[in-house]
Amino acid sequence: MDRQNMAGLETYPELPDSRSIRVIKLHGTTSPSDDIRFDLITVSLDAPLPYEAISYTWSGQPLDRPVYANGREYLVTRNAEDVMRRLRPSKPEHSRNLWIDAICINQKDDREKAVEVQLILVSFWVVTHLQKL
Repeated sequence: MDRQNMAGLETYPELPDSRSIRVIKLHGTTSPSDDIRFDLITVSLDAPLPYEAISYTWSGQPLDRPVYANGREYLVTRNAEDVMRRLRPSKPEHSRNLWIDAICINQKDDREKAVEVQLILVSFWVVTHLQKL
């Protein structure tokens, strides 16, 4: 099987507009050692799907951990693999929605990175301020 890293352009579903983001729909499993499988889906911020945003250190780590996104094998960092392994549901029929910047944003597309980072900053600001009310 051809291995790709998550920075490959063909990995990413196209974003339909500037108010859309990608979210990981992480599939559950009964065994912690099972492969990590998820779908990378697009979500409109105007009709949001609940998701958890994960912030972690990934800079400088090699893309050497296999995961399966949309049925294809890709390579991610150890930290990304670890957080998905810890957070995935323990039942195969369940899923969990995550936003992980290094995976959900196409890191090879500078224009997309600029737009997506601004969207996420606005989302974090809104959530932070709503929690204070």
